[in-house]
Amino acid sequence: MTFLKNTVLAFSIQYLHVGDWARVVKGHLQGEVGQVISTDHMYGSTGLEFTFDGCLEEVKIRLKDIE
Repeated sequence: MTFLKNTVLAFSIQYLHVGDWARVVKGHLQGEVGQVISTDHMYGSTGLEFTFDGCLEEVKIRLKDIE
């Protein structure tokens, strides 16, 4: 089951675009939802924009740590 889930996620990440929403599933921002503002498939990361205390902040997150 884990292999299947990982395969589906890896396939889905290919279609992640600027403007999409993603939830962090690992790390100190686990459970937070942010808007995609950049993707770097070569390095396996994405830039998500979050609002903290009314201020927008961009955070780089590994693609494998979001859904």
